[in-house]
Amino acid sequence: AAYPNTLFTSAGTITANLDNATITGIGTDFQNEINGFAPGDLVKIYPAIFPENYQVAVVNSVTSATELVLDDVVTWPEFVNNGFIFYKIIINIG
Repeated sequence: AAYPNTLFTSAGTITANLDNATITGIGTDFQNEINGFAPGDLVKIYPAIFPENYQVAVVNSVTSATELVLDDVVTWPEFVNNGFIFYKIIINIG
């Protein structure tokens, strides 16, 4: 498969800025115990219209239901000020 397996897609609209590690959401619930994110989660982000242009990062912190910080800055210009897809990645070992 071209893309890693994913656990779920984040609800809402997500935006980011180039060379910034903060992800901002509208209508998101990053702190949800079941479908939220936690430090150490591996995530994949990409614009819906350019699924081949994705970035994989680790969640560094979740500061609110609408904001989290990655361990690395956003590097794809297509992510800047656009809604994009945000997935938690499952890694199957064994």
